[in-house]
Amino acid sequence: MNRHSRYTAKKHSQARLRTPDGSGSLRKLLYPVLLLLFFAGQLGCGAYFNTFYNAQKYFKEAEKKRLKQQQTARRGGLNSSQRRSGRAPARARQTSIPEYKKAIEKGSKVLELYPNSRYVDDALMIIGKSLYYTNDFLKAKRKFEELLKYFPKSEYAPEARLWLAKTLIALKDYDSALGV
Repeated sequence: MNRHSRYTAKKHSQARLRTPDGSGSLRKLLYPVLLLLFFAGQLGCGAYFNTFYNAQKYFKEAEKKRLKQQQTARRGGLNSSQRRSGRAPARARQTSIPEYKKAIEKGSKVLELYPNSRYVDDALMIIGKSLYYTNDFLKAKRKFEELLKYFPKSEYAPEARLWLAKTLIALKDYDSALGV
């Protein structure tokens, strides 16, 4: 290939990259459009991940507080007969940790706004556990059943069965708990 043929090939390739009306380079138009599409795609993914991340963050904070409350109750918050029987008074069992409610809100947003995202089963698990720990057992039962129905192959399915059984026991539905 001689010097002249390279020049004409270059000249023809540049001609193809011009806009149809010949006013400017398509390359100048193409890069900003591609950049805009890339960032628009990232914003969409970031929004649903951020919502899920917040649900996860609130759930972890709530778990830390719950475990701390349990440790406090075990150390000195219970009298000796309660310690021997392993039964905490009702007020010690009833956790009022606001982070669980926030985790429920954020997880519910994931389900509502991003029903096809890959975090739906994770969100259902977080919501179910949070509802369990706020003693809303009927709603917790529903979330664990949803997870098992719609995501039977999820990595959370075995754990959801366990939590469903715990929830059914809390609801005093022992026969159903045995069947899980």
